[in-house]
Amino acid sequence: MDLGAPNMDITQDENGRIYVANNFGLLIFNGESWKLINTADGTKLRSVLAMGDRIYAGYQKDFGYYQPNVKGELVFVSLANKLPGNFRNFDEIWKIYAIDEAIYFCGFDYIFKFEQEKIETIVPESNLEITYPFQKELYVQVTDLGLTQLKGTQFVLMENGSFFKSRRISKSCST
Repeated sequence: MDLGAPNMDITQDENGRIYVANNFGLLIFNGESWKLINTADGTKLRSVLAMGDRIYAGYQKDFGYYQPNVKGELVFVSLANKLPGNFRNFDEIWKIYAIDEAIYFCGFDYIFKFEQEKIETIVPESNLEITYPFQKELYVQVTDLGLTQLKGTQFVLMENGSFFKSRRISKSCST
């Protein structure tokens, strides 16, 4: 099986299964073997988050969740298809976070908040850089603004957050 490197994100469900966001689709490891669920239109999977019986997924120009059908097979349900036309043209969903009862799909153009089966589009003044949750809050670096905290649908500049207006924040991994 060609596993379509690179792998972009990884999550684990409550039963120990591992899900990997991959260039060819969703990779699943059940502890013994790997399975690949290819994307229908060939787009690359960029982010993944296991929550309950759903596997949330962020693609190029699409996002939604996988959920088991009556046969137990995972089927993708697009949430992007439910967006108004003016919000359908976005690049990629790079991060997915669960905060309280909401799921946040974070891209460069918008943040889509999915809560109680409804989608809300959060529109920044300019492009989004890095997003990161901390203590049930979402922090976002907004280009030309700086480091902000998402409050409802508003990006509120943090104290001294403008320091990051023209500086890129990034996470690094240490070994």
